[in-house]
Amino acid sequence: MLSRVVRQILQATVYDVAIETPLEAAPRISQKINNNIRFKREDLQPVFSFKLRGAYNRISQLPKDQLERGVICASAGNHAQGVALSGKKLGIPAIIVMPSTTPDIKVQAVKNLGGQVVLHGDSFDIANKYAKQRAEAEGLVFIPPYDDELVIAGQGTIANELLRQWRDVEYVFVAVGGGGLIAGVAAYLGEVAPHVKVVGVEYEESACLKAALESNERVILPHVGLFADGTAVAQIGELPFEMIRLMKSDNSGPIVEPVIVTVDTDEICAAIKDTYDENRCIVEPSGAMALAGIKKYVAEHQLTDKNMVSIVCGANMNFDRLRYIAERTELGERKEAIYAVTIPEQKGAFLQFCRALQGRNITEFNYRTSDSNQAQVFVGISLKGGETERHEIHELLKQQYDVDDLSDDEVAKLKSTRLDEISNAENMERERIRAEIVKEREAWATQQNDDRKKLNADRTELEKQKGALSALQSEVEGRKVELESAERMIERKEQRLEQQWQRRNEQLQDEVEEQIRERRKSLEATEANYRAENDRLREALNIQTGLISAFEQLNQQLGGKDPAEVLRALNSQSDELRRLREELATRPTEEMRDRNRTLESEAMNQRLRADELERQIVNNKIAIAETGDLRRQNSELIAENKSLAQKSSIFEGAANEAQAELNRLRAAYERPAEVEARYNEIEMPHISVESAKQPVQHDISELSWLTGIGNACDTYGLHFNPRILKAFHTALKTAEWSPLTVLAGVSGTGKSELPRLYSHFGGIYFEPLSVQPNWDSQESMLGFFNSIDNKFDAQPVLRFLAQSQQPWSNEYPGLQDAICLVLLDELNLAHPELYFAEFLSKLELRRGRKGNDVPFIPVKIGAGMKPYELPLGRNVLWAGTMNQDETTKSLSDKVLDRSIIINFPRPTELKRRLELSPLDEKNRSPALHKKSWQSWLAQRSDFSDDQVNPFKDFIEGMNACLSVTGRALGHRVWQSVEYYMANYPDVRSAQGEDARAKAMHIAFEDQLVQKVMPKLRGIDTRGKSKTECLDKIRGLIVTGIGGNSFNLTEDFDLACDLGYGQFVWQSANYLNSSDTDWSTSPTTKQSDGAGDGEDPPALFQIGEPDVAKRRKAWNLKSPEQQKELRRKLEENAKAGKIPDKQ
Repeated sequence: MLSRVVRQILQATVYDVAIETPLEAAPRISQKINNNIRFKREDLQPVFSFKLRGAYNRISQLPKDQLERGVICASAGNHAQGVALSGKKLGIPAIIVMPSTTPDIKVQAVKNLGGQVVLHGDSFDIANKYAKQRAEAEGLVFIPPYDDELVIAGQGTIANELLRQWRDVEYVFVAVGGGGLIAGVAAYLGEVAPHVKVVGVEYEESACLKAALESNERVILPHVGLFADGTAVAQIGELPFEMIRLMKSDNSGPIVEPVIVTVDTDEICAAIKDTYDENRCIVEPSGAMALAGIKKYVAEHQLTDKNMVSIVCGANMNFDRLRYIAERTELGERKEAIYAVTIPEQKGAFLQFCRALQGRNITEFNYRTSDSNQAQVFVGISLKGGETERHEIHELLKQQYDVDDLSDDEVAKLKSTRLDEISNAENMERERIRAEIVKEREAWATQQNDDRKKLNADRTELEKQKGALSALQSEVEGRKVELESAERMIERKEQRLEQQWQRRNEQLQDEVEEQIRERRKSLEATEANYRAENDRLREALNIQTGLISAFEQLNQQLGGKDPAEVLRALNSQSDELRRLREELATRPTEEMRDRNRTLESEAMNQRLRADELERQIVNNKIAIAETGDLRRQNSELIAENKSLAQKSSIFEGAANEAQAELNRLRAAYERPAEVEARYNEIEMPHISVESAKQPVQHDISELSWLTGIGNACDTYGLHFNPRILKAFHTALKTAEWSPLTVLAGVSGTGKSELPRLYSHFGGIYFEPLSVQPNWDSQESMLGFFNSIDNKFDAQPVLRFLAQSQQPWSNEYPGLQDAICLVLLDELNLAHPELYFAEFLSKLELRRGRKGNDVPFIPVKIGAGMKPYELPLGRNVLWAGTMNQDETTKSLSDKVLDRSIIINFPRPTELKRRLELSPLDEKNRSPALHKKSWQSWLAQRSDFSDDQVNPFKDFIEGMNACLSVTGRALGHRVWQSVEYYMANYPDVRSAQGEDARAKAMHIAFEDQLVQKVMPKLRGIDTRGKSKTECLDKIRGLIVTGIGGNSFNLTEDFDLACDLGYGQFVWQSANYLNSSDTDWSTSPTTKQSDGAGDGEDPPALFQIGEPDVAKRRKAWNLKSPEQQKELRRKLEENAKAGKIPDKQ
């Protein structure tokens, strides 16, 4: 069963509407009870409780037809809001049945979330029964609050998040009501991480799970306390109770610890205060039960140094309960004791009583006269020593008075909350009156409700008919499509038969023609025979005629007969001869008669065959119709089979995914050695023990340090404009606001050299990283798992980042206390959004956290293994260089918003470099300590309104101009500008208002170029955008602030002219007019308290840690001596020698 529930948890759809809540550290309570405590903040869900998870998971997996009908539930609390929001998200009706006595604030809360509220009955049981009846009558789906497998699976997603957020968790404490939450959490942990103990916590006045476990069956509590209303359940759920008693996957015990922790009202109130003290949030009593259980469990079992999680399950608290909770908190934390004392009824008795308390604070005092000699005093006294001090006070008072300790007396507690009872009574009366009003409203609205019900019934019936009609139409359309398909198939069949018949007719015609040709040939041959016979007969006739002539001649000669007789005989023979000739001409021969009989027989056979073919055609048509029916049925079966196969594939895929996820999670626990080996591969030191130097903390003047870097760069042979160096330094200091500092400009201007020399001469550990054009993911930068070699190939930068977050030890050169700088060289060769997006988002999250609480980057080390968590410590600074040509990518708004762009000016004079000096340990500065760096950071703006408002007004003026183009500068831009000004070295060191105003003006001018002008990129430099926006901004630049204009007009005009019709800022010519040597830079002048003095060079008296002494010793020398000494220091630096004394 556990495996099935885990699969359902992994397939849950809760994140369509719910969020993955954070797991927050609780340092105060952790230190207080000597264990590592973290809060799972379910109170941060959109409905302020975990109930949204289960409700949405249950509703979202309903079939479509059930979803369209809608859902219904009965609840007056968190479950109601979860169902309402789920219905709104899915666009379905969600009916929430609530008792008519439900406070209006809860009714409005559900309505605001889109729920259809129905008030019915005076109690939850009546409302619940009505909801189930209505669900059955209207075909709605009833959504239970906890007794459902999908609801439990939704709540179990919390455990999945827990294991991903804290791999080392050992205990999870869960508040228990109906049991849905603890069943889901325990089922997942019991299957995936059986070493984690799940402990249930119940309110002692509604401990239904404890009673069920003791009785080994579900029981109904005779009375349920309502203080922890979120868990006020009289009977544990049937399905949760069954699951809670299941065994873990390793058979080490049940998934929930059999001993249930029960807490009372005072302990819950104290836990609410602890939660408020920890993170300034007010949770409901049920939401604090888990923490109360932790405190009690730790005390009873004497546990230390354990990793424990308290699930803060909700924060839906009525505001009017806070005063009651605050008063009970003091008792729960043993910070107050209550005594009933009898004192004399005489003057000065109370003063004497106060003296007996030895100066302790009295928190409450009630006085009542008993008789003329005695008075009864009810007094509350503040405690600092807990139970021990309480007993000491009791013993102290017993020596002088008749005293009773009422601290544990519930009657005394109730008396101390008398005002709350009166308030509650007032609220109850108000609710009673409201209930009566509701009943009266229901009385006169009954007919209206009946009509509405009838209308709803008719509407439901109409919807059903519409649905049925729609289904029939769909079926008709389907059958129509099938019929058209069958008709097309029959047409194709008929066409094939017609073609066959045509081919057969053509074949028969050919045969007949062939027979006719043969018959013609035969008749022609017969005719030729007839003609030959006729010729023969004519020849015979001629012969006969000759014979007759001869006969006549003979007869004449003979004269033996009568001529008439002879003539008659001759005529008779001639007629006979003629008749014979005619008969001979018309009579066929025997062969012809046989041939004719043969042809008639074949014709008869052909007619019989044609009749047979016609019968076959009729039979074929019948067969085609039957085939169409069979094919339609076959299509239906094929469609149904495909649908079932698709569903099977979906379910099988989901099951495979769940099994894969389960295997992955198990692998993280079953292969700890392999995971550890890959972690060690990442944590292998990038900088060796021999090369790394442990930073030593000591006071360093920021200006002296920065001036030393500038002078060292000049000595090395590269000169940087002091304003660029200050801008780069200040941009790194404001990394909380702009995590990435980008150096832009033409190639060869020293963009890559500046970070390298800044790190070398400043004692910062430096890691350059050359961005490659094919980088398309975070793995391209950090490394990836090599499946061929079966190991994780960590890139050097990943090892450097991991080393930067490890402490220093004799065996491992951790750089946790050092400052580190990573340079993304030519960062726009690839899209930073692809390989650096998560870094930018996570680095920005540091702004809302303090100390060592920093976000981390998950580094994937292999399938089925927990990613390596790479912290993004504040001691790591990020910079990048960017060339602007056709081979590079433009930066997106996401990168620009989180960056400071420092443009290098185009050189107006090409400078020679006479010597190439090496960078080695001889001229490298000592490692800079993290605390020294942090001491230079301005964590807040100390500008007065008069000082900062002119600059703020300037930005707001630009914003007004930008409105024409539909653009704006957000709050973050201004806040980043202000903190940049507050951290600018000249501003921090300025003496006097005029000097500070000038320094602020310079810093603000830098920020206009670095932070504001990139936001104008792409504005049209023609038409209205030019006249109404850009020209006005240019006017603001010329006007400046306080009569001091900004030296940006030349660069502004270039940005308008060089962008092919769009504003593109790419220059920094304003810096050419302010390029100075470090010896004359304003940063080299400071006040030492007795007058203006000059900061010494970085190499002057380098062994003297006291900055004031170095400055004083330097300024005691004459200008000629300083000049000569500076020359010698530069020569020594070039020669690699640092003198011990000057």
